[in-house]
Amino acid sequence: MQNPLSKAMLLCMLCIFTLQAWSQTISGIITDASTGEPIVGVSVLEKNNKNFTSSGIDGSYTIGTGNSANDTITFSFLGYESQSIPAGKSAVINVQLKVDFKTLEEIVVVAYGETTQRELTGSVTKVDAKKIADVPIASVDMILQGQVAGLQVASYSGQPGGEVNIKLRGVGSITAGSSPLFVVDGIPINSGVVGDGFNVTWTSNSLAGINPNDIASISVLKDASATAIYGSRGANGVIIITTKKGKAGKTKFNFDSYFGVNNTAFNGNVRPMNTEEFVGHTLEGMINAGYSDTKIENVLENINSTSTANTDWLDLVTRPGFQNSYNLSAQGGDERTQFYISTGYFNQEGVTIDSRFKRLSGSFSLEHKISDRFNIQTNVMLSRSEQNTPFQSGYFRAPILCAYLLLPMMNAYDSLGNPNTDEDDLFTLYNPLAIEALDTNYYNNKKIIGSIGADYELIKNLKFSTRISTDQNYTDEFLYINPFYGDGDAVGGSGQGSYTDIDNWTWTNLFDYNKSFMDNRLEMDLKVGHEAQQSKAKILSAYGESYPPNTFINVLSAAAVPVFISSSKFDYSFESYFSNAQFAYKKKYYLSGTFRRDGSSRFGINNRYGSFYSVGAAWNIDEEKFFNK
Repeated sequence: MQNPLSKAMLLCMLCIFTLQAWSQTISGIITDASTGEPIVGVSVLEKNNKNFTSSGIDGSYTIGTGNSANDTITFSFLGYESQSIPAGKSAVINVQLKVDFKTLEEIVVVAYGETTQRELTGSVTKVDAKKIADVPIASVDMILQGQVAGLQVASYSGQPGGEVNIKLRGVGSITAGSSPLFVVDGIPINSGVVGDGFNVTWTSNSLAGINPNDIASISVLKDASATAIYGSRGANGVIIITTKKGKAGKTKFNFDSYFGVNNTAFNGNVRPMNTEEFVGHTLEGMINAGYSDTKIENVLENINSTSTANTDWLDLVTRPGFQNSYNLSAQGGDERTQFYISTGYFNQEGVTIDSRFKRLSGSFSLEHKISDRFNIQTNVMLSRSEQNTPFQSGYFRAPILCAYLLLPMMNAYDSLGNPNTDEDDLFTLYNPLAIEALDTNYYNNKKIIGSIGADYELIKNLKFSTRISTDQNYTDEFLYINPFYGDGDAVGGSGQGSYTDIDNWTWTNLFDYNKSFMDNRLEMDLKVGHEAQQSKAKILSAYGESYPPNTFINVLSAAAVPVFISSSKFDYSFESYFSNAQFAYKKKYYLSGTFRRDGSSRFGINNRYGSFYSVGAAWNIDEEKFFNK
């Protein structure tokens, strides 16, 4: 009779032996097939048991498998052809990866997808991150200045974070505007002044809420072949902004910062006159004009020509501005999940007093491959911007205008060192130093750009994509004019506030089918999609007068006399169906066609829908045999 304890021990040993027999560890070295150099960071995936690792600095790797005949190890790395090798019973598998020249071609983001530079049939200019990474500018639209042929970029005011005028295809409408459509990660967004003209701060720019450090590339679509798929909104051109995404590999952290100084670029010969020059030229002009001695004396007395003051007003209202920026980001992941996260701070003081812009931003991107056929992704960008803006243009409160119109014999400060508010001394305009000290003018904006989407391969070569996205802007603007000096003196001070809430939602659905024929000599890519967009805005404005006799109780509710309160809403919506077909033959001849049917609430009631289409072709002549002879 056998001992039961012996049977149990024998059974345990058999189980351990079985487990060992069906598990093993495989190691090896991964090198470049052409150079023999080790490749660092190659993704190594054992699919059946979902084991994952990456190659080290010497190209070596170690991964566990189940020792099944069906176990397969996949080696992949950006710029190289992926390899899948049966694990078998080998303990060592060395791999040589070949360069994938197709993936090394420059990728250009276009409408609803991407292509290579050689396959373009329209006029598209790409600006990559390297060209904009070190440009010390607050907003992405100003960064494009001088980067793209035919793109005109001009700032109205020079205000940090202020509105920028962009023209890509000239002026195509008298009333509808000429700015191009901006698309961020597939999301059509609001650009320019937020509030559509109802706001207090007219130099605001919603694009300044996007941190340029989070941008991976910018594609500028110029001609009809490239922009027709965006329908009516693409008439002035399209600027596509693609933000940074995560990459498989070890988590990488990046921190950068800079500090800079700004100054005016005025010609040294263009300046206001000093006291001696002003009095001398005034006297000379009156003598040449034949004024009598009595009239000359009266004029000289009125301008206080005997004053010992010699004020350089332009020097007082301008200053060396400074700016500083700090950015921290992290990215990484594996073959199935990649992430990117960042935060940034930007601060700029303008060269004019009371001119500044601050932005605090953050972004997050996550992409997860649930299976070989199904993956999801989400992107979120958040920012808070603060802007202080002095009056501009021909306003008599504008610091630059005052600097050229105030006389140099006027004192800028009183005997106590405070800004001079004596109207008998300053008889022409207001002292801009006093306006800056006593009044308040600010603009705050909170911006959210986000999306969530999914891709699913229905059958081989046919993929369905869906994405819901939003662009939201919340602005708070306020202008307080003190009750003691300036424009508010006659009404006991005034305050005006404006609150704007803009919500823009887009839902995009896309079928994408690609197929190769004739031994890959003929390639076809067909896209058919539907897109719906709705934008709603709510604006609340109020104005009041008669404030308490101080400058620290300056909220809108402190005004004793409410003058007006207004509330308004506006909205618009789009519904569109679009398609795009692209054909390539022998990588030499390319043909594309686009059609979009746009339905818009902004169109006339009898013409709610419009059709937009284009055809494009390209010939890579350098691929012809006769070209290389």
